[in-house]
Amino acid sequence: MEQQISRTQRRRQRCSNPAIMQQTQSWPVNSSAAVATLLLMCLVPSAWGAHVRVSKPMRDHIRQFVSQIPVHKDYLGEMTDSQRISWSGDLGYSVNETLKALTKVKLKIRVYVKLVGFAGDGNEALLTPEHNLQMYLRGLHSELDTVALNPAVAHMAVNPDISFRVQPAYYELATKVSAAINQGVNTGQSTNLFGPFQLHLIPYQNVDKLIQEDFDHSDGTYTIYLLNPAAHAPYAYSYHDGGNATDSCPGSLWVSHKRYAWLDLSANLTFYGPGPGGRGQVFTHSVPVVKHYKKDVVSKAILPDLAALVWSACEHLIWPPLYHGKLSYNRQLEVHLIYMVEALMRPSPAMAGRVDVAALQEQLQTVAKPLKQQVSVTEHFLLFSECDHCVAAYSGALKARTSRSAGEKGFHLSMSQYLDLTEMEKWLKDWRDVLLSEAGINWDTEHGGAAILPVFVFDVPTKEPVLLDGVLQASVLGSGDVVAIRTAGEPFATFFGCFDTHMALNPKQIHRPVLAATLQAAYGVAETAVSWSQATGKTWSFLWSVGQTPFGALSNQATVSFAQRDAALRNMALAYLNSSMNHAAMLIKGFEFLAPDGHLEQVKSYLQPDQVIPYNQRTALLLFKIREAAAALASQQHALAVGYAASTVQDVAALHKITRQYKSTLDPDLICAGRDEQRRWWLLPMLCTFVTVVLIVWRCARGADDDGDKFGSSSKRGSLGGASFGSSGYGRGF
Repeated sequence: MEQQISRTQRRRQRCSNPAIMQQTQSWPVNSSAAVATLLLMCLVPSAWGAHVRVSKPMRDHIRQFVSQIPVHKDYLGEMTDSQRISWSGDLGYSVNETLKALTKVKLKIRVYVKLVGFAGDGNEALLTPEHNLQMYLRGLHSELDTVALNPAVAHMAVNPDISFRVQPAYYELATKVSAAINQGVNTGQSTNLFGPFQLHLIPYQNVDKLIQEDFDHSDGTYTIYLLNPAAHAPYAYSYHDGGNATDSCPGSLWVSHKRYAWLDLSANLTFYGPGPGGRGQVFTHSVPVVKHYKKDVVSKAILPDLAALVWSACEHLIWPPLYHGKLSYNRQLEVHLIYMVEALMRPSPAMAGRVDVAALQEQLQTVAKPLKQQVSVTEHFLLFSECDHCVAAYSGALKARTSRSAGEKGFHLSMSQYLDLTEMEKWLKDWRDVLLSEAGINWDTEHGGAAILPVFVFDVPTKEPVLLDGVLQASVLGSGDVVAIRTAGEPFATFFGCFDTHMALNPKQIHRPVLAATLQAAYGVAETAVSWSQATGKTWSFLWSVGQTPFGALSNQATVSFAQRDAALRNMALAYLNSSMNHAAMLIKGFEFLAPDGHLEQVKSYLQPDQVIPYNQRTALLLFKIREAAAALASQQHALAVGYAASTVQDVAALHKITRQYKSTLDPDLICAGRDEQRRWWLLPMLCTFVTVVLIVWRCARGADDDGDKFGSSSKRGSLGGASFGSSGYGRGF
């Protein structure tokens, strides 16, 4: 503390020194820049712990850089001389403090929870004060781990700390929601496909428009609505827009494109998810239902389950894991749909079932718009009759297997074909460049600065369902490309279902699976059902996989919610931050090997005099950008966070250059041990030799004594024995 005070006093003295002020005023800058420089000299170098204090003018200046200048440009080079000088001060960080700031960053995320129908105006007249739920939410382990799941689980350097605030909703909202539900029950359709009783299907829009109206009056941050309306008949919410009822599973929730989601505890939830043996199945007890508790204790007994439900929403919607962490920003993203068609002629453009280019581009542009990224989607066609590599890749990955299924007269065997993903990845990896060239894609000459994402679609006319590994229509390969399969078969039942009804999969329709796989490959968006925690690792829960999500077989909607949109933007910032922080930490750890005792206080003690100022500038800028990027992520300003995070690449590259320059000045020397060292090394073998000689002499002397004793005792025993025997024999002889 005394050291901190003394540093502060010295800075104030320097700032109030007339000589320094006169020297500063003599710099060739305008008056406003001089005033800003004086202010920055007092504030910018001031740092303690993991904070870099920056004045508001400089913060606004860097924010302007991040917002307007391309992220791959060096901001330090765009500054004036006075602005660079303001970043040249010594932060006073030790190596351990710098490493701590580079290996662990926490950001605060506020989540609002609104209770609707818990004030005695809902189902079972439940009365639960908000502060009671707030107490349980405060007791949760509020830190979430940030991990990238593929190719192996990798922990990221930035982790959120979630805080909750429980609020009552607008006092008339519960009454309006109950009225909308009862009206939907009276006028809507009912079915027994999804339960043992007649279930009324209510369009989710009836309730969502009321929730959205309430959300629009808030500040727009993450909000989870828990509904407990009173209804007079069993009901659930319908999500399918036309088509068959088995294309989409009804549910009790909705995840909006805005930053809110709601879940109705009164909706009748039976079962949905994978079949027997699957993970993440949803049952009636997966969501707290008021009637499952005793009436006299329900107001207290339901609180832990409500807290667990809110935490599940945070794991799957607000801060889900990354599908992969190898992401980079480009001004343009080109998605090339390469159809490899088993036909003699190019198919008609109006052929049903293919990817809707306009719709795919619209959804991807919705995600990329905050980043000012332009997304284009184009189609290419390769015929099997003209593309030998297409035929070889498809034939090499095509496998067959047999399965046993129950029939009316017992079990019977059936054979099915599928594409082996491992084999497919090997073929496409070897012939990727050839296939792109045959499709007319030459990124070296035509796509400078644009990111290219190939989507290889095998379009075959077989009537049998052929899927990737037997379960998927589209998937991301290890190389980052996307592969999909489309066949001409009829819809068939999948392993997923709602109650006794199996969800149907149409092998002709591949738009939705391709959208999901593209989000995974280009933006690292994980499936909605996947989450990760330190205690359980990778887990599955299909509770939030109904309604508006492009992932999974339980929904048929090809649109993105705020969960996928925010995850795509957040993942881009996290990937840059994690890469830059790990790189900078490795550079600083490298200096520890040069310390005689392995302990290093300051990196600058090893640098050349002309390297100290650049090192201070880059370190201060790097730590400031990391902190500002974390703050932007906490306030859901994801585009600003990506700008700060991507700009750290230049600072880390400059630190790497400083390290390489210092490495070039090192001369390896071979130091031979002197006489003192030789004497120390000879002590141990000499001591061992001396101890060995002593032991040998002692053993020899002890052995001689033992032999003499044995000989004497033997003689005595022999003489006594001989006399007795001799006398006895002598007596007998005579």
